[in-house]
Amino acid sequence: MKARLLTSLILSSVVQSSSALSGSSDCSACKNVVDTFLYGMAQTRKAHFGGGNTAWEEERLGKYQNSEVRYHDIADYVCKTYESLKLEKDDERKCHDFMADNEEDLETWYFHKQNQAPDLKLWFCIEKTKSPCLSGWSSYMGRCYSTINSLMTFDEASSACSAKGSGARLLTIDQQEQFYYAATLANQMSSNVWLGLKFDSSQGSFKWVTGQTLGPTDYQAWGYGQPKSQTMQKCVAVVGVKGFVWETSDCTKRLKVVCSFGG
Repeated sequence: MKARLLTSLILSSVVQSSSALSGSSDCSACKNVVDTFLYGMAQTRKAHFGGGNTAWEEERLGKYQNSEVRYHDIADYVCKTYESLKLEKDDERKCHDFMADNEEDLETWYFHKQNQAPDLKLWFCIEKTKSPCLSGWSSYMGRCYSTINSLMTFDEASSACSAKGSGARLLTIDQQEQFYYAATLANQMSSNVWLGLKFDSSQGSFKWVTGQTLGPTDYQAWGYGQPKSQTMQKCVAVVGVKGFVWETSDCTKRLKVVCSFGG
């Protein structure tokens, strides 16, 4: 994989400038398609039925739930703005364009994949949408991710991510959905993974590998009783056995690795 990445780095500046913009736009459009589609599903859950003969209603509702009629009812909600889900005009346009290019995949999920892949956003926006990232990387919401299955210390992991080029760093997170995706990657590796966050004793605060300080209003996902005393445990890991949370850890501990860039 390193060979493929090094070959690709010759054009990395071009790839990053074009794919980061289009990738971020596509990810945002995909999210809007999914959010409005799910809104439509919620609104049509018991459409055309209400009260009366319960047995008759359940029989008819069962037929309606996964029907083509309901799909078209749901589609009427897609890429529109609502009181609880507001889209700007430009977002609506991009949403409609994305829907037009990818509706076949959305239909596939609705009619055939709901049970196997209940998370529409994960299936539609990650697994089925073309990635704007380099070969060997996955894409989610405009950010690129790569995993390393070897066990490494925090410093080794940080160096390994930087060596991938393209501005890659040890995993950084600034919103809940990024953490959700990172937890998915950790789960796939059946391992806790390093988070690119470390306690800076000189400043008395946690800092990302990017140099940015973790502020009190920034997104955080600490587990119960965390963070612990920073005297011995200065690094932070994403720990899965307790429902995927952040926990302080000895920096010399060996964990698997998630690298990220972009976004």
